[in-house]
Amino acid sequence: MNRKILFKATSIIVVLLAASYIGMAYAKPPTDALFYVPMEGFGGTMEMRQTGESNNWICYANTFGFLEGDIVGSMTAEAHWIWHFEEEWDPILDPFMLTPHGSNGGSVLTIDPDTVMGIPVTGTLTVKFVTRGDEFTGIWVIYGGTGDLKGIAGQGTWYMDPEYGLMGGQAFEGKIHFNP
Repeated sequence: MNRKILFKATSIIVVLLAASYIGMAYAKPPTDALFYVPMEGFGGTMEMRQTGESNNWICYANTFGFLEGDIVGSMTAEAHWIWHFEEEWDPILDPFMLTPHGSNGGSVLTIDPDTVMGIPVTGTLTVKFVTRGDEFTGIWVIYGGTGDLKGIAGQGTWYMDPEYGLMGGQAFEGKIHFNP
């Protein structure tokens, strides 16, 4: 009889322990997110190099700024872009590169957020975004987090929008979720 009680008690304990791990094995459902980098307060350095005698230019930039929206905090970025111009580009006449025919490139942002989805956090996020085409649009993905943000994942689209900030900004729209 003691064996039956011991077997039942052990079975109940195993089921209860397994139940706690089952809850941990699944990620929380993704949450809609929108965060943006306003152009005011955005700065850094940029170097443009022409590739030979072509109408292609390579841009190397190191920037800094702050984020608002569902992620609030500061960020730094390292960017590499290739700009394609149909005609010879004059950086003095077109310093904001308003006439490119297309571009390919990307940036890696290191974000030091104060809050994510309204929750105070410690740690950093690494976000990569890329673009291709004639417009300042593309995709982004979170591919790493530290501290409270270990296990975070997310992806979506980014675009330039005059609505975000006094001078417009880069908007990042998509889904964020925490993995177990």
